[in-house]
Amino acid sequence: MKLLGLSLPPGVGKSTLAIFFICWTSGRHPELQSIIGSHNIEFVRGVYDEILRIMSPKGEYLWHRVFPGSPVVGTNAKDLRIDLGKRKRFQSIELTSVKSGNAGKLRATNVLYCDDLVEGIEQAMNRDRMEALWRSYTVDLKQREQGNFVRELHISTRWSVHDVLGRLEDTYGGRPDARFINVPVEDEEGRSNFDYPYGLGYSEKTISELKEAMESQLFRALYMGMPVEYEGQLYPEEELRRYFDLPDGEPDAILAVCDTKTTGNDYCVLPVVYQYGNDFFVEDVVCENYAPDIVETSVVQMLLKHQVQQAQFESNVAGGKMAQVCQQRIDESGGRTHITTKWTNSVKETKIMVNASWVKQHCLFRDNSVIKGSEWAEYRLMLRQLCGYTLAGKNKHDDVPDAMAQLALYVSGRQSAKLKISKRWF
Repeated sequence: MKLLGLSLPPGVGKSTLAIFFICWTSGRHPELQSIIGSHNIEFVRGVYDEILRIMSPKGEYLWHRVFPGSPVVGTNAKDLRIDLGKRKRFQSIELTSVKSGNAGKLRATNVLYCDDLVEGIEQAMNRDRMEALWRSYTVDLKQREQGNFVRELHISTRWSVHDVLGRLEDTYGGRPDARFINVPVEDEEGRSNFDYPYGLGYSEKTISELKEAMESQLFRALYMGMPVEYEGQLYPEEELRRYFDLPDGEPDAILAVCDTKTTGNDYCVLPVVYQYGNDFFVEDVVCENYAPDIVETSVVQMLLKHQVQQAQFESNVAGGKMAQVCQQRIDESGGRTHITTKWTNSVKETKIMVNASWVKQHCLFRDNSVIKGSEWAEYRLMLRQLCGYTLAGKNKHDDVPDAMAQLALYVSGRQSAKLKISKRWF
């Protein structure tokens, strides 16, 4: 693997693990050079001190016994250089900050390790500064790579779709020699992924407190690895209408639409809405990217569970067949749902954008306080994908906003024909 990108919450040990990795690979290959770069010189100075502490024969670690043939032969606290094995023009480990003017001073033949090149939210939300950072990375760090052995490691908070890690994923994502990993602070069932012993990491209580104290966009970026552009966010969470319980009385209709799964990591999204007048309450949802037979079962069970009266399936390559299979299974189970299909040839991004205002005006979503627990994992995932959709860059998943746009068009089509009673004139 030539390129690895990692996005994890702060304070879970990702930088510490990367420092041990650099110590390990430098001990194995003291003749090669590794570069450690960050936005902040104070951070890399701390990394420099930590590496020397790990390698010290008088310290608590046994690095010097694991790599007896790679002793520390030179250090430079001013320029942040550490040489192993024997003295060289370019040292074994070289630390720097981006924009430091590293031409001719550094060389990476082992590892180029970049840790949080973005300074913070203010820089991330400025498109011009993101462009400048990309140029600094490519000129000041990337060009220091030499040889076929060198590997590149990026660890970063995903502030922006335009940050270095995001642009690398857009360029190299899907290639066999590149991998991008994001581990959010909690899983899809709301359980912490980093609940460490001795009160370290993040307990579920701590995560809940963070959600209450922080803006939703900041929480998603810092702790969920979901970059959000403020100026391009189509569905800010605070603009969504929420509800705790359905209104009293029977609904006017129970409807559903299905954005069917096509290929790869696409999601099948089926929101079930209860209509009361001009308001549509999103009561439940299927939001899955499993194999087609598993998704079909989930969809059928959802339609039967809520006794949905009418449902519209997107009639793409897979949608028509899925609609036919689901209708047959519902009929065999004695369900009441009538499924129709509709082919769409409109541009997806345009459809999502022009129907967003209708969704925000007429649709209500369950309040966060009533969607806790594993049974609401897909509902929470739906909200994350909806609120994470941006007009300012590439979206990894757009299936949920696409399904909501489909709902808007479906409901508008049903309401376009109205019955008017008038006096008979003959």
